[in-house]
This record gives sequence, C-alpha cells and structure tokens, in this order.
Amino acid sequence: MTLFKYIKYVILLCCILSTLAFMNGCGTPSQDNQDVDYLRKMKEVTDALDDEDVVLHAQVTRKDDLITVAVILKDDADKEKAKKLMEEYAEKFRQLNPERTVNLQAIQNGEQVVNILYERTE
Repeated sequence: MTLFKYIKYVILLCCILSTLAFMNGCGTPSQDNQDVDYLRKMKEVTDALDDEDVVLHAQVTRKDDLITVAVILKDDADKEKAKKLMEEYAEKFRQLNPERTVNLQAIQNGEQVVNILYERTE
C-alpha cells in the first residue's frame, strides 16, 4: 500500500468516527436545556427577593452542593416581617434545590437577623 492510499484511509476513518461521534449527541435530550431552565427559575426567585420592599440587595451563590443566599435588609425594615419573608424565600430556594444544602442569611444594620439552614435531602 502506498503512502497516499494509507493517508486516504486514515482521513476516511477520521471522517467516519467524527460523524459517528457527532450523531451520538444529536438524538439525546440535552442537559443544557435543564440547566438553562434551572438557572432561569433561580434568577426569577432571586430577582423577586431582590425586589421585595424590605430588601436592599440579595445575592445567590452556588458552590458544589451548597446554595448560599445573602440578603442585606433595609435599615428601617421591620425585623419580624423580614424574618417571615426570609423563611418563605428560604423554602422556595430549598424546593428548587432539594439535592443541595441551602443557607439563607440576612443582615440588617451590620448584624445578622436571619440564618436559615436546610440540609440537602436525598
């Protein structure tokens, strides 16, 4: 076999393998769609929390199996109303993340007024 024929067969084999590899991913449901949907829901809940009248700013971070919700409450916000609201949002985040630990912390006037921890369920 000449060198030219050998190269031709190698190129043909590479084309076939790359086509098969591409086709393998085409017919399966994409994990990306689920991730996008999850992120959209998390953003909706985070934005809703951030828009509450007692909230100055809210931020959500995810690292491995831990969701941390950090909330800064307005200085003049009623603590009891804020605590009740934070419990509602902690539950919403827990429902979106049952396989992760959720920790919601709220700060007002430099002191922590709420610290809710939901351990992950499996």
